[in-house]
Amino acid sequence: MSSFSLHFQLFYCSLCQETVRICPVLILPTSKFLRTPPLSTCTTMARLIRDVMNNAFENPVHPQDIPRDYSFQSVHGRAICRRCNKCKNSWSTNLAWLTIDLRNQRIARAWLQKCKGCNAENQLWFPPDELENMVIHAVERCWKLQDGSYRIKRHNPDDEDDDRPPPHQQSLCERCEYGKRKCWLGGKKD
Repeated sequence: MSSFSLHFQLFYCSLCQETVRICPVLILPTSKFLRTPPLSTCTTMARLIRDVMNNAFENPVHPQDIPRDYSFQSVHGRAICRRCNKCKNSWSTNLAWLTIDLRNQRIARAWLQKCKGCNAENQLWFPPDELENMVIHAVERCWKLQDGSYRIKRHNPDDEDDDRPPPHQQSLCERCEYGKRKCWLGGKKD
């Protein structure tokens, strides 16, 4: 068995205005909406958001048409932690959160999760197809909020037909404030 090492490269990201360390292997353009090769993690996300807004709907969604009041949309999806920063553990979750800024076409916040093994905070990785679905959901929610048709769906524990992802361990979720609330209930405090 041959061994190899990944060589991380440093890129300056004009969106987040930071130098970011990325592995070119991990950001291959696998998105069906992504039209051009990625440059860095932030520019890839911005490009994916822009391409989904331009190509996933019957008419392109222009960022200037998004009202400032509805620009920031928090959405959840499936994500993976490939390697814990501290103990190298890996896991997946069906309830990981991003806050997407539709007006500026960027990820405004990526919520962290702690490792079960060592309790270290870790950034999660979202597959490109999952990110596309999350952006589509964010745009559709923005439209529903604008026209007044959006209704918050509350989790009913007695509902057998509930197809929502199973709740996760609150003490490991930053959005749950590490055990103080339940992120899957739409922000409702206990």
